[in-house]
Amino acid sequence: MSECHLIGVDQPKAWDDALARCGRFDCYHLAGYHALANQRGEGEPYLLFFEHAGHCAGLPILVRPVAAIDGLDGFPLCDATSVYGYPGVVTSIERSQPAAETFRTAFQRALAEALDRLGIVCLFTRHNPLMDSSWMLAPMAEVSLLGPTVAVDLSQSDERQTAGIRQGHRYEIRRARKSGVTVCDDPSFGNLETFERIYTQTMKSLEADEYYYFDHDYFTALVDHLPGRVKLLFSQVGGQMIAGAMFLLCGDVVQYHLSGTAPEFAGVRGGMKVILDEMRIWATQNGFSWLHLGGGLGARRDSLFEFKAGFSRTLFSFETTKLVRNHLAYQEILFARSRWLQRQGFESCTGNYFPAYRQAPLRRAA
Repeated sequence: MSECHLIGVDQPKAWDDALARCGRFDCYHLAGYHALANQRGEGEPYLLFFEHAGHCAGLPILVRPVAAIDGLDGFPLCDATSVYGYPGVVTSIERSQPAAETFRTAFQRALAEALDRLGIVCLFTRHNPLMDSSWMLAPMAEVSLLGPTVAVDLSQSDERQTAGIRQGHRYEIRRARKSGVTVCDDPSFGNLETFERIYTQTMKSLEADEYYYFDHDYFTALVDHLPGRVKLLFSQVGGQMIAGAMFLLCGDVVQYHLSGTAPEFAGVRGGMKVILDEMRIWATQNGFSWLHLGGGLGARRDSLFEFKAGFSRTLFSFETTKLVRNHLAYQEILFARSRWLQRQGFESCTGNYFPAYRQAPLRRAA
């Protein structure tokens, strides 16, 4: 007997209880984190919770109206995406178990019915690299490997963890500490506005995409929606903040969520490395199994990835899933959006962005 439930974010206890029944989950799956996304207008959150033959699975999604896109006001359908971070499917069954294939087939059937019930044309989701669960959506959906992410295995001894840190990183950490750089915790979040300023300045200096910018309400709401799960650390010298990092705590995982270095201290080497090393030590002492640092920008092997890879040789795979549920409607929406863009002097929908009709407009060359 199979059962499938759509749990809204207005039922946070039911949502999180369902996650617990699926086994391992992360902050990016929680009702509170999705309530924050809803508050920011990113979509209406649902947890699709499925039970079959003693096993469970859950997939959190954000449902967005297609009609909110310029040029598509006549379409009553929706699409679904995932929150910022590493969500994806959580499940109590492993792919190696004898019942896995039967469970996956039943889950995909229930997912299809739920998407149709919500009027969803297509689905995009990011997966959690620390959880082997993307197989639950294949071959129904297209699963793509984007690139590696870095994690520190905190179950290892401190000696082995330290040995896994690149020599140049270890040198800068030692030098920074000898020069007076210290790390302080901010459990009351009294310096949250300072962190917001440092983070925003860092994104501006990197000319980061708009996707990586957050307003003031985001930082305060993140703390409010995830009580006891957010940790804020700063490195400082002479009483002045050099850099800051925000971490999310859930189960046995610490996620390196957001960080930045004050531009006026860009020349002080080791400010962020000291923070990450301090978090590695703290998380080990407090019984966590993984410090997940993430990957490069867009999952590329860029300078950000190389910085993170300097802390550990342990890599995981970051995957995404694309699913078109209603092909006819998808093509109609894409055609309508392309025609509207052309009339406005933009290029029609092109490239690999998914869904294509949500790609940012590109001005047509003169």
